[in-house]
Amino acid sequence: MSMDLAVLLVGGRQSWNSLSALVGALEVDPRFPDLEVRFAAPGPEAIASASALTARYGRVIVGFSFMTPDLPKVAAQVAQLRQALPRVDHPQLHLVAGGPHATASWRTTLALGFDYAVVGEGEVAFPELVWQLATGGRPEGVRGVASQRADGAYLTTGRARPIRLDDYPPFSPRYRRHGPIEITRGCPHRCRFCATPFLTGRHPRHRSPREVLRWVESCLANGVDQIRFIAPNSLAYGSADSTPHLEWLEELLRATSELAGRRNTFLGSFPSEVRPDSVTPEAVELVARYCGNDNLVIGAQSGSPRMLERMQRGHTVEDIYRAVEIARAAGLIANVDIIFGLPGETLEDRRLTLDLIDRLTERGARIHSHTFMPLPGAAWGRCPPGRIDKETERRLGALALRGLQYGTWQKQAAKAQGWCRLLAQLEGRPLQP
Repeated sequence: MSMDLAVLLVGGRQSWNSLSALVGALEVDPRFPDLEVRFAAPGPEAIASASALTARYGRVIVGFSFMTPDLPKVAAQVAQLRQALPRVDHPQLHLVAGGPHATASWRTTLALGFDYAVVGEGEVAFPELVWQLATGGRPEGVRGVASQRADGAYLTTGRARPIRLDDYPPFSPRYRRHGPIEITRGCPHRCRFCATPFLTGRHPRHRSPREVLRWVESCLANGVDQIRFIAPNSLAYGSADSTPHLEWLEELLRATSELAGRRNTFLGSFPSEVRPDSVTPEAVELVARYCGNDNLVIGAQSGSPRMLERMQRGHTVEDIYRAVEIARAAGLIANVDIIFGLPGETLEDRRLTLDLIDRLTERGARIHSHTFMPLPGAAWGRCPPGRIDKETERRLGALALRGLQYGTWQKQAAKAQGWCRLLAQLEGRPLQP
């Protein structure tokens, strides 16, 4: 019997992977053999799709997944939806949010106008929420779902339990939502600028090589010939810490390369960057042998020993130099992530970072620049956004003209000011100066 409910997932490039994983979880749930799932871009397309579905179904779920930097855009999109399809006229329409921001700040997520926020990993919680809404059950009782009553009281059941990656697909073949394959979730480190340990835990979980290769074959069978992986530290695949698990890594890369071809296999470049302390000659040799990427993205973050210790990064400046040299020896370009405007950063810290940059670029590295952004769930989540001084701007501009520096650090600086103001407003607190 057909279900009198449909799901509309709204998002763009930034939310493609998370929405694909959600619909993959719906696909393998036996309760939803014929569930109608649609996808729409934010704005007029989403409004038109939601309107059409509410005319056909007794209940419609409109789902979003987003990160905090997209908070102002999502706020505007929700306001447009509510204006076009007000609750009083469309009580069957339910807005659901998930992703990093909903997990780290579910109260502000509900304040945007969402009916439900999925707190934690969505592979179990979201299908159960869909089922409860479809059957007239108790959606507010689903573990990992937060909501708000008409009197303003919050209802929450805590966070959704972490999943075993092998139990769920990384995307949805049925709905043709292929993409990068998540091979690791969780991070054992405590970097104070990063929310990943809060969002996904400090115990890494890995998709087994057998399961990864199953999804590689699915990509190839559906016309997706470039195979990319998602991991917080891809060279630590299969490991409990930052130490490469060479057997798993070689099994993964060798088999993927045999299936897709070496030039179509990518690991260590976006979106599977690496930590400096995981870069070993043996691990990088496997990347050079089996992968098509000509670069390795290495997360250095700062050239100041004091700042590396302050942010609890867990590696040294010497580790950064060593990682770049190892990549260079293997014939790979080192793209090095650097964050400017970190909390407590002094002029001396920034001088040391710029000195690091000069030495790395002399060795053939390129610098990927970022401005510090305070993310909910991170230890530094309540710090003010980073600011970059004029001299640093000048130095970065000069490097960019030589092709040695890239990144959206200027846009990040402006963007962070905007969403930090909105977040403070939603939380009812003054903005940090």
